[in-house]
Amino acid sequence: MLTEQMHEQVIYEATRTASTIAINQGLNPVEAAVAVVTAALAAAEKLGAS
Repeated sequence: MLTEQMHEQVIYEATRTASTIAINQGLNPVEAAVAVVTAALAAAEKLGAS
């Protein structure tokens, strides 16, 4: 089970990575980050980590 701090770190890193990839591909970094965070939260919930 993820601790709250680990959960926040995973979300932060996923958001940062998604934004970087989006910028490099000419996409909207905010939309990419929102999509990744939404997916990360859903995965965490499914795994019982939230």
